[in-house]
Amino acid sequence: MAIEKVSAPILFDVRCSKRNMDKGLLDSAEYQKYLDSLPDSSDKAAELEVDQNAEIAEKEARREELGIVTKSESDSAKTVEEPKEEAAYFEEEE
Repeated sequence: MAIEKVSAPILFDVRCSKRNMDKGLLDSAEYQKYLDSLPDSSDKAAELEVDQNAEIAEKEARREELGIVTKSESDSAKTVEEPKEEAAYFEEEE
């Protein structure tokens, strides 16, 4: 049916399959048949462990380092003292 209109790799690409079905280039039975024909590669899969708390803490530390205040932090944010004029520095030293 649709393979003649669009090349197979693009036609069945998971990112394009819904759009191709909406355009009538691919029907759900044809797509399911394609999915069923794919080899089982689960034995090649690698398990990943992601520590999201560490990643969040790293991002927050970087924001703090750069002095970036997020919206949720703005209520409790410290006020930053404005730089003094040069004369004010000399007055304090005397």
